Amino acid sequence: MYSIAISGPHSRFNMQEDVGKKILKETDSKKVFKEDDGKNKLKEDDEKNVLNEDDDQYLAAIGDCGKWQIRCFLVSGLFSIPTAWHVLIMTFMNAKVDSWCARPPELSHLDVNTWKNISGQPSIGQRSCQVYNRSWADWREEDGGSQRFGMADCTEWEFDKTQFTNTITGEFNLVCGDEYLISTSQTLYFIGMIFGVFTFGLLADLFGRKTVLIPILVGASLSGIATSLMPTFMSFAAGRVVNAFFVIGIFEVHFTYCIELVGGKWSTILGMGMEFFWVAGWLTLAVIAYFIRSWRTLTLLISIPQALSVLLIWLIPDSPRWLIATGRLKKAEEVIRSAAIIRSTLTRKLGSQAGQQAG
Repeated sequence: MYSIAISGPHSRFNMQEDVGKKILKETDSKKVFKEDDGKNKLKEDDEKNVLNEDDDQYLAAIGDCGKWQIRCFLVSGLFSIPTAWHVLIMTFMNAKVDSWCARPPELSHLDVNTWKNISGQPSIGQRSCQVYNRSWADWREEDGGSQRFGMADCTEWEFDKTQFTNTITGEFNLVCGDEYLISTSQTLYFIGMIFGVFTFGLLADLFGRKTVLIPILVGASLSGIATSLMPTFMSFAAGRVVNAFFVIGIFEVHFTYCIELVGGKWSTILGMGMEFFWVAGWLTLAVIAYFIRSWRTLTLLISIPQALSVLLIWLIPDSPRWLIATGRLKKAEEVIRSAAIIRSTLTRKLGSQAGQQAG
């Protein structure tokens, strides 16, 4: 009994001591965690300050927006105008024209209205998909009605060419049971855009804005030219998908390139100002399509000019901000110095720092 009475207080004392040590240990751990967390935050703040400092030096060297930025904006935008043509051309490729079941060779001398009347087709403005199921080789003008023969589906069509000499509807017979392929081709075009928007943003981050922009401008041109030569609807649709893949990349990369050239309020102004290139493409396409009424010729002619985008190799520099962000300081210094000369501003501070880091 005595030993039990003595051991009780000692056990409680030891337990309290262990609990106290555990609390002190947890407190020290939290203190160390807070210190580490504080160091990480200071490190992140230092990195942000370095980036802001680089950005401030860039803008201090060439300004928020000046002659050099505007020149790059306009030159690159000029070559991007045909991009709108590729997107909007479907309106003229698939212009709505009247169609009717084709006249048999024996009745090719009949005018369209007479042929429609005797073959049971609807009037102008309505789709014709069936004719009387009879032999037209022995038809005579004095024959009565042909209703007793019943109706048969057309296998060939003729199209009104008074407004448009050639459309994809007329060339690929996208009428009646195949009319849904028109909307399908547009759906496929936007699917191509989905793949392009995820692809070229990443490539531009890896290899540079200019390095990616020029090849996709040329790619849009070549895919447009190829589309104008496609012999079947399936190959035509495939060409359009490839074209969409490049076109959306142009919008994405060009927008990023222009925004990175300027600072302050000019980021918003140039970002909105890029829409004028789209409007210019919209208006000029209408003028071009007014004089060219064949979808193949129109597609070919709007695609050729963008092949000249290779000239941008010598006309515009790469984005200085991208060069700085990826550590290409020597190249960034060259670009900024050339811009500063146009602005009549020396960039001694940025140039000396870039030289030290590069060395």
